[in-house]
Amino acid sequence: EELHKYMLTEHDWQILKDYFNILVVPHAFQQRLSFKKNPVLENAFPSFCSLIKKWSL
Repeated sequence: EELHKYMLTEHDWQILKDYFNILVVPHAFQQRLSFKKNPVLENAFPSFCSLIKKWSL
């Protein structure tokens, strides 16, 4: 019962889902750039454009 005060509400869960949706985009960008040991601008620029496009929606 003492742990009950730490239970997340529906609103709390929605906030966490929103944060997840926000952070999944830069995470995918970072993963794409760190795929290779030595990322080059040739690969970074299209990834960056994709990041901007997804966040613009």
